[in-house]
Amino acid sequence: MVPPSRSKKKMNERYGIVGFFDILGYQNFLEHNKEETSYARVIDKLLSIRDTIPANLKSSIRGATDMGFKIVDEMTWLVFSDTVVLTLPLPKEDKPNELAMRWSAFLLSSIHLWREMFDFGLPIRGAIDCGNYYTKEYCLAGDPIIAAYKLAHDLDLAAIALTQRAFSVSTETANHPEEKKNLSAVLPTQVLQYKAPRKMQNPESIPLLNSLGVLFSTNPEIKPDVTQYVLSRFWAHKKQLDEDGLRKAKNTETHLRFILSMFKGLLWGMCRQLLK
Repeated sequence: MVPPSRSKKKMNERYGIVGFFDILGYQNFLEHNKEETSYARVIDKLLSIRDTIPANLKSSIRGATDMGFKIVDEMTWLVFSDTVVLTLPLPKEDKPNELAMRWSAFLLSSIHLWREMFDFGLPIRGAIDCGNYYTKEYCLAGDPIIAAYKLAHDLDLAAIALTQRAFSVSTETANHPEEKKNLSAVLPTQVLQYKAPRKMQNPESIPLLNSLGVLFSTNPEIKPDVTQYVLSRFWAHKKQLDEDGLRKAKNTETHLRFILSMFKGLLWGMCRQLLK
C-alpha cells in the first residue's frame, strides 16, 4: 500500500524544456567490463557531470547575474543507469530576455554533457523538446519526454537534436526584440541544420547541436586526427565495434567534419566570447 503522505502529493505541471540523453553502446560496455566497479565508474561520471556542468556554467555567466545563477539552479538532472534527463521550466511570467537565458543555459549544458561523455569514451545521443510536462517526486511524464526519447533513439550517430517544436520556440525567443543577445548569439553557432542519418527513416535535415563547440577546445593550435579520435572514443573501455557501431562512429565523424567545414575550426572559447 502506498503511504498516505506520499499518495496525497500533488502532480506538478510545468511548461519548459526537456532533454533526453543516453549512452550509445552501453550494452557493449557492460559485456566487456564485467567487474562491478565498471557500473560505479559510469554512475560516478554521470553524477560528477551533474555537479560540474552547473558550476562551470555559473562561472561563465555574463556579469554573474542573480537571474543567471537562479536559472542554472532550476535545472533538474535525473540520472539513472545509462540515461540522463534534463529539465528546465520556462515560466510564462519571465521576460523575453530571461527566457532567452534559459534556452542558452540548457543548450550549453547539453553540449557540455555531450563533450564530457564523449571524452570519457561513452558517446551519447540525445534530443531536446519543449512543452508541458508533469513531475511527482522522482517521476516525469509528458509529451516532450516522449518526443525527445523517440527522436534520440532514431539518431544513427552520437549527436543531440532539437525537435522542430523546440527549434521553432527557441528561434522565436531569440528573434524577440527584447532579447539581449543571450540566445541570438548562441543559436547561429551552436545549432546547425544537418542531414542526420536516422535508423527508422531516410536522412533529413534537422537541427543538431554543434558538438565541435567544445570538442577541440583543449588545444586550439592542434587539430587532431578526427577519424582516430572518434574511433578511440567508441573503442574506449575495451568495447568492440560491430557493423552497427562502426556505422555510428563513421556517421559521427562525418557530422564533426561537416561542422569543421562550416566554421573552419571555430572553438568553444571563441563561442563563449559571443556571450560576453
